[in-house]
Amino acid sequence: MENKNLVEKFRKWISQSTYTDKEYDLIAQLFADNEKLLMTLRKHFLQGEMTESEQSLIKGFAKNPQAMELLRKTLIPDINPEAPVGQLVDLWVSIDTKNKLCEDAHLEMKAKAIFEDYLYQQFDLLTGKSADNIRLEDLIYNELKDSETAFIDLQARNTLLVHIDGLFHFLMRTAVQTATKLTPEEMSEKLKADSNR
Repeated sequence: MENKNLVEKFRKWISQSTYTDKEYDLIAQLFADNEKLLMTLRKHFLQGEMTESEQSLIKGFAKNPQAMELLRKTLIPDINPEAPVGQLVDLWVSIDTKNKLCEDAHLEMKAKAIFEDYLYQQFDLLTGKSADNIRLEDLIYNELKDSETAFIDLQARNTLLVHIDGLFHFLMRTAVQTATKLTPEEMSEKLKADSNR
């Protein structure tokens, strides 16, 4: 009987999330029936050209402090000592400092700094606070760049694209899952069944 309680306690412990129920509900409220907002925010973070209606949508979103805090937590998470065990998120932890030469790791660090500066810049732009200094299109390969700069820029760009797209996918999936009250397993099964049609 005691082992059963420990197993149940462990299940509950590992199923904890860095998001609160209130935050899950907010994700659903914001995005479950508003794909336009989700895609417009994604477009903003990818520096797409905005129509007037999209700019208006962004301005409205930026006036909601809870929504802005949630988006920032998702895209630029701070280390949270209160997070459940095994769920610490940090943008710098992915840099391999054990299996690389210092010079190689340093290139990754420079790329990560651009990555982080870009995300902060795009958040500032949501509220009209900052100039647009880092352009995603400037980070693509250009043979006029020296090899170190070309590597750093391209790594920053590719990391940004994967990060932004992946987290907006997370928000979309979480919004639908929360709104429909499906478990992650039920959601996966539903998507699998829909794709087999």
